[in-house]
Amino acid sequence: MAEVILNGKTFKHSKKYLKDLIVEVENDRRLITKLKANNQALDTKKPESLNLSLSDFDSIEIDTSSTLDLAIDAIDSCSKYIQHVTQKIQSLIELYAKNDTENANILFNEVLETLDLFIQLVAKIYKTLKLYYPKTIIKSRTIQDLEIHLLSVLKALLPAKEKNDIIMLQDLLEYELMDNLTQWKIKALPELKNYHQV
Repeated sequence: MAEVILNGKTFKHSKKYLKDLIVEVENDRRLITKLKANNQALDTKKPESLNLSLSDFDSIEIDTSSTLDLAIDAIDSCSKYIQHVTQKIQSLIELYAKNDTENANILFNEVLETLDLFIQLVAKIYKTLKLYYPKTIIKSRTIQDLEIHLLSVLKALLPAKEKNDIIMLQDLLEYELMDNLTQWKIKALPELKNYHQV
């Protein structure tokens, strides 16, 4: 039977299969951040590697992190995320100014996908904070307004794109979207982080 090391300490268990061990280790507030068997990294998203018997290994190393720690790390990385998407938006504005619609169309889709992921990430962060601080966390007016504004800008971008209204697209991107993302960076993200420090 494999020796199981969980977060640097020997972990006693009675499981026979790796998938059952993972279920025991993970719960709604802990996620596996590293899984190694015989010093080889395993992907927890690949079922074929998880159906293996623990007797097939000499050692298994598992590191976990709380969902709260991951959410706080995500808040910290959101600023970089915003910086990355604003650079893409700036490039997109330049492409529209050059009338390079072919490359602009490609980059437009990338920007929308990135913003969609940003919205999902913020929602997940908020949900996690709400799980840990159910009595103290209330979505502030600032965050609500920024969410509504971001969604309305995205909603306005699509018809402008369909009509190929370059001037409207440039205005929405440069003045509305860039400003919204800047406000996320200077107001909303620090506010989200403050929920944890209260």
